[in-house]
Amino acid sequence: MLEYDSPESRRIESQANTFASYLLMPRNDFDAQISGCELSFDLLGHCANRYQTSLTATALKWLEFTKEAAMLVVADHDEFICWSYCSQAARRISAYISPGNVVPASVLEHMRSNALNVREPRRVAPGVWHPTEEAIESVIVSDQFEQNIFLIRFPHALMVDHAEEPESDAFTVFEENGQGLNWKK
Repeated sequence: MLEYDSPESRRIESQANTFASYLLMPRNDFDAQISGCELSFDLLGHCANRYQTSLTATALKWLEFTKEAAMLVVADHDEFICWSYCSQAARRISAYISPGNVVPASVLEHMRSNALNVREPRRVAPGVWHPTEEAIESVIVSDQFEQNIFLIRFPHALMVDHAEEPESDAFTVFEENGQGLNWKK
């Protein structure tokens, strides 16, 4: 307890948080809750209520296992990004946004002009959240925590599924590579 900020203490805390997330939000039940539904803050809110977890923790859990390219971005009311977290597919398209960056100007303008409807998903052009990918953006404005929480999904991100090569032994590899070279056995 005396070294709460030590690397070892942070590692143990991280492991405890991971364990708690699996205990509170079982993957099979989480999948059943979202199966066949369009992902939204409302759906994540339903799951958060079911598991009695925060909306942020629930969204992070979804990002951990989704195959969709998506990210959660948290910004303060001063319009600076505090942190972001990406799904694996979003990492593959380099969708991460570093802390300290400013929320895109077009997003801020939309929030100012549509204050009552910002939670509703909207399509945004490439160049807003990602240089080449169109996105679907939703935002929750949290006055209590003085934050804006963005759920960004990239529906057209290239989802490449690489097939695994069959495993072969060294003899087979040499035999296949040597065909046509008139090698004798």
